Amino acid sequence: YYKSTSACLSALLAAGRRAAAEGHFRRVLAGRPFAPRIHYALGVLAAARGDLRTAERAFGRAVALAPAFHPARLQRAAALVGLSRRAKARQVCRALGRQRPAPPATLRRRCAALVR
Repeated sequence: YYKSTSACLSALLAAGRRAAAEGHFRRVLAGRPFAPRIHYALGVLAAARGDLRTAERAFGRAVALAPAFHPARLQRAAALVGLSRRAKARQVCRALGRQRPAPPATLRRRCAALVR
């Protein structure tokens, strides 16, 4: 049993159990479709297997459910850059900069570096 989504995701990925992680989070999502961290975890898994379209959609759903979920915005921007959608990634980064409470400066800098 893990106390957090990120701890569970990290443990399964560290153990090389990406498919098990994906199955786990899909089952959790079936019962909790409005859980932004579950969408985020599925986005991380999709990005890890190179499916940036699915990752971008998952990160976008996480942001739609929790607008102040700053890491999801950053990862969405990264997926958009990977999909050669730099203009949309810039919009996502600008939105990150306008969030209140403000995200940590390191996230803002990382987002800005992505879209240069």
